[in-house]
Amino acid sequence: MALLRIEKNNGIATVSLNRPEKRNAMSFALLRELVNAAKQIKKDRSIRCVILTGEAHVFSAGIDLADLKIRLMRPGNC
Repeated sequence: MALLRIEKNNGIATVSLNRPEKRNAMSFALLRELVNAAKQIKKDRSIRCVILTGEAHVFSAGIDLADLKIRLMRPGNC
């Protein structure tokens, strides 16, 4: 399943966080996809507005603490 869903219609891009099972918590992979989506949308001169939303009645629960814990437990991290 894609972490983001992007729809473009009449100059409006709707970017939906798509991790409903995690209440759209921000993992590092999702953050990377958001940055890439922003770069793509910036290049599209037909887009005049961006709506950022979340699937499953939730925008975002915040950072994905499980993902953060895994990253912090890697060798070399404090």
